[in-house]
Amino acid sequence: VFLSSSLHRLHVLYLLHDIFIHEAQRLDTLRPLTSAFKPCLVWMVRPTYQIAQSVMPESEGCAKIRKLLTLWVEKNVLSSQE
Repeated sequence: VFLSSSLHRLHVLYLLHDIFIHEAQRLDTLRPLTSAFKPCLVWMVRPTYQIAQSVMPESEGCAKIRKLLTLWVEKNVLSSQE
């Protein structure tokens, strides 16, 4: 499914965020859903950020995406190098 607007794509990232945080709070260290989505994140985050930046370079959308990435590093979903 092609999501044309950065707002729609941002909503998908928020849904993923909810999954990641839910798994991070569980005692299960395997995190199967996080592991399944992790290889796809770059293909989801990059176009979302690029669309948001092309519309308005310093938009609220860009800031929200950066905030999600920061939260994912804090919750060990991603490493700081990723």
